[in-house]
Order: sequence, then structure tokens, then C-alpha cells
Amino acid sequence: MSILEGNGRWTTKFMSPEHKEQYLEQQDDQLQLQPKPQALSQHIMGTVRDSVLLPMMMSIIEKNRQEIDRSSYSLKGLYTASADALLDFVHADLVKVKKELRELHIKVIEDDRIDDAIHYRFIYKGYEHKFALMRFVVRSEISVRLGRYIASLFKREIV
Repeated sequence: MSILEGNGRWTTKFMSPEHKEQYLEQQDDQLQLQPKPQALSQHIMGTVRDSVLLPMMMSIIEKNRQEIDRSSYSLKGLYTASADALLDFVHADLVKVKKELRELHIKVIEDDRIDDAIHYRFIYKGYEHKFALMRFVVRSEISVRLGRYIASLFKREIV
């Protein structure tokens, strides 16, 4: 981008029609030379999503484990041991996801937390992609996943 682009002078009525046509042709040629980003597969998007959700799940489980540990419940030992087992399952999955991200050369970066959404961007094959997760979607997704982890902890299948 040159100094003159973006300042508004070259898109105004003061530009001669011939120069404007030449300028637009140059821009079209430059856009055609740039390779288009490839469509992302569901697997890649799922992996990126897992890399965001699994750490959130771990922090929720850890927070609940600490609250139970400070409580005076008579079954406190059972609850903390169950939370530790859940943390181990989630951590094992997070390690797999991080390894897959490294193999695919994907870097995920948290961008902003605006209102009810958390914005992320990730870099894959030289292109920067953006996505956002709504807080209510994150809550429901984490709730469903925790149910699956708990079911697998007790070897029960949820239909």
C-alpha cells in the first residue's frame, strides 16, 4: 500500500477517468496474482475450537476442585479425586490438540473479549483467519463436554 492510497485523494472526482481506470486495472491485476486462501476443513476448525475450549474446561474443573477442597463435605476426598481424574482426561486431550496444531503449523491467538463474545484469530498456511465464540455457546459446549468426560470417567454411555 503506497502513501497515496487510503488518504481519499485518489478515489475522489479530481482524478481523471483515464487514470482511475488504469489504477483500478492495476489493483485487479494485483489481486489476481495473490493466491486465495484455501477453505478450512471441519477438522481444522474443530481442532482450533478444541484448543480454545479445553483450557477453559480445565480452569473450571480446577476452580471447582479447589472450592470442594476448601469445603467441609464428608465426601470431599471422592470429589477432589474425581476432579483430578477429569483434569487428567482433559489435559490428555489438550496435549493431543496442541501436538496436532504444531504439526499443522497453526498458531491460535486470543484477540478481544467484547461484550458477549470472545474473538480469536489463527494463522494457518500464511493466512490469518478470525472467529468468535459467544459466551452462551461456550457455556453450553463446555457443559456438554463435561458430561461426556464424566460419563467416560464412570464408563457409562450417554445416548
